[in-house]
Amino acid sequence: MYTNLSTEFFSGANLPNFAHHEYAQAACDYGYAGLGLMLALLALFLISGLRSVLKLSGEHQRPNPLGPAAFCVLCIAAFHAYGEFIWHNPALLGASALCGGITCTAPLSRVKASRRAGRWLQATVALLMAILALCYVFLAFPVWKNSLQAVPASSSNRLPMLEEAASCSLDPDLVRRNILNAAGSSPPPSPARLKALEHQEEKAELLSPGNHGLTAAKSLLYILQGRLTEAEQLLRPYVESPGRFDDRMFAWTTIYNNMLYSWSTAIAAQSPGRALSMAMTAQRLMSAQTDRWLYYGALDPEVRKKHYSRLNELKILIMMLQARGAMPDPSWRK
Repeated sequence: MYTNLSTEFFSGANLPNFAHHEYAQAACDYGYAGLGLMLALLALFLISGLRSVLKLSGEHQRPNPLGPAAFCVLCIAAFHAYGEFIWHNPALLGASALCGGITCTAPLSRVKASRRAGRWLQATVALLMAILALCYVFLAFPVWKNSLQAVPASSSNRLPMLEEAASCSLDPDLVRRNILNAAGSSPPPSPARLKALEHQEEKAELLSPGNHGLTAAKSLLYILQGRLTEAEQLLRPYVESPGRFDDRMFAWTTIYNNMLYSWSTAIAAQSPGRALSMAMTAQRLMSAQTDRWLYYGALDPEVRKKHYSRLNELKILIMMLQARGAMPDPSWRK
């Protein structure tokens, strides 16, 4: 929801995906009522933890040192939440929940025998919640696992799971991975399958407008359908705008270069001038990529090998077209 709301304050295609501020993110995602509930729970845990700290410093018998430790962790997390949306991370959320449970139980003194029924009720509720949490983990883990790794085309038992998860949740990351897996499958997806993926991407984009990963995935769908003009127009703002060139995070520049190379080789015989202009544009961008790689550090050697191979192919194509007397014709950009 933050991306949807941020369209009022940010212009262009480069919209932020997250607030990087847990409380602002919660207000956008869950409304003020959800933010109030979140703050109330946090206050409950912190007050309980503070009681455990005071108890540890007093003369009570058998103090529990876990309470003050969990209180310190929650204080650090609550302060850090001003600079990042840490509780959207399942691991950090689970650790905070554990600390919250410790702070609530640590201040309790010995429970009298008359409260045995209350103890059984609390234990039963805790057990049921633990069972529900484990059920959720075991059900969600296969989808989560498949969404974080490349699914080979031969793995017929895992790809449908990713497709189902993407179509049900319309999570931008799952939809993007689903499109990437389909684009890299063998044999290539059918035209009907490409149309279905495009429809899925459009629905996900309505829920998360301005998502960079979805834009790159959508351009791949256009390229696979032979809609090179639409793909070029979609990717051009991301490639040309200053400050958005960052190969550590996004792949649209590589996609754009590969598309221009394929497009230029396809029209080299009929329109050598336009093909030369495309090839020179791709060469300029790929050389800039190389410079950025040297600045940011080494990448995967195999990726670099493919990059330099494609760059050499572009140089050969440019020399061949220039030898035939072709002059750059940038009319393809219109």
